[in-house]
Amino acid sequence: MELILKNRTILIFTGLIACISFLISAANYPLLSLVAAFGMLVFLISLRFKEKVFFAFIFLYPLLPSYFAFDPGGSFPLLTIGRLLLVYAILFDLVFNREKFRRIKEVSFGNGLKLLLFSIVLLLLSFILNYLSYPSVESFKIIVSFLLENIMIGVYIFLRAGDGADVDRAVKCFLFAALVIAFIGIVEFLSGTNLFSRLDIVKSGRQLLSSASYQRLGRNRIEGPFGHPLAFCNFLLMAIPIGIYKWRTSKSTKVKTAYFGVILLLLVNFFLTLSRGPMLALVIGLILYFIFSGKRTKQVLFMLGVLFVGALVAGLAARALPGFVRNFFMAIFDAVMMRDSGGSFGANGNASVYRLYLFDLARKLVGGGQIWVGRGMSFFRLNEVYDWVPGISNTREIRIVSIDNYYILKYIEMGLAGLISTLAFISGLVYSCIKGFFRTLDREFNLCFLFIFISYFVSLFTVDEIGTLKYLWLVAGIAAAKISMDRAGK
Repeated sequence: MELILKNRTILIFTGLIACISFLISAANYPLLSLVAAFGMLVFLISLRFKEKVFFAFIFLYPLLPSYFAFDPGGSFPLLTIGRLLLVYAILFDLVFNREKFRRIKEVSFGNGLKLLLFSIVLLLLSFILNYLSYPSVESFKIIVSFLLENIMIGVYIFLRAGDGADVDRAVKCFLFAALVIAFIGIVEFLSGTNLFSRLDIVKSGRQLLSSASYQRLGRNRIEGPFGHPLAFCNFLLMAIPIGIYKWRTSKSTKVKTAYFGVILLLLVNFFLTLSRGPMLALVIGLILYFIFSGKRTKQVLFMLGVLFVGALVAGLAARALPGFVRNFFMAIFDAVMMRDSGGSFGANGNASVYRLYLFDLARKLVGGGQIWVGRGMSFFRLNEVYDWVPGISNTREIRIVSIDNYYILKYIEMGLAGLISTLAFISGLVYSCIKGFFRTLDREFNLCFLFIFISYFVSLFTVDEIGTLKYLWLVAGIAAAKISMDRAGK
């Protein structure tokens, strides 16, 4: 009893000292005190729901823009809230949920996952080789970002998803995050205001992404929290197949109907980005999904496709749809036929000609001994590159600040070493899903993630990853965990 009273006295005394210290610091450093108080609140909530921190991370991570960050200055990378959340979630789970992690020696690695692991090591080595060839502060930041927001996310998800129930909940959390973003996307389109841009606290010239509004065909292109409509598309190329997976595997009619509604909302957002390249990538992914799906699924998809095309044609013929809808689909057709879509579609009206030009640009910038290591992963950040760009600059050379082809950009910056390691990583992901599909290890799951990887990496032929690879690594961690569990018979 005396020991209990003694401990209570110590606790009360410590609490009083802490309160007095907080009040004093609040008077002198109000912002710092507010951050400390918020951090303590988050920690207490985490303790209350400690087993759900992992799933909260998966839900919140896509909702946090890269421009929601603090700039420490100097050679340090941006302290984005997403990065801080990742570090917090990992440390919290290691301390309070250590038993939830799968041990490496107990993980079942098939040939597909072994190939994936090898490709990740190869990719990391190519980054290190490039940095040693072109050392700079900007390159150091890129390596830190790659380790923190790519490899660390994938490994964390892979090891923390301990069983099939964890994988299923992780998939639902990712899809629910996409649903929230999609609702806000509709608000953004109707109001012309991106609510996520209110979180732009970094205000730094180093910030690559912008929260400014983009326009095409006289309409605002929605961008969500991703800073660019094309980045939003890349994210939706992961979310839409997951929605289809949950729709196909749900048993209850009400639940299936709800997931079908989620898919429609995501597709509406995808269209409202008014982006041609990712739209074609989505179509390719849908065709692949249709080919490998079962007979019943083929029938359902065929009927839905006929209804959609019929409604679209009828709407265009009756002029019931807005003009920008017709112009957008005509622009897609023009892109396939390599024709100019006209000035109403923006400066880059002939997208095909522009992207063919990028191969010529790569030959101009990379040659001789640079073929293997490229020009440096921070080449376009540190150098001003000017050139005549067909369809965009007809009177003078313009500065090239972005390359709308991820693979050409990777070749220019990191040479054949970076390109080959990237293609090896893609091959590892695709091969793992194909092997799992034909081994009948949850065919619907493997087909869904094959849909994701094929459509996403096809999209990268028409656009850079624009900060979305971190979500791809998150999704890849979920897929790898599921494939490993299925192989182990869990």
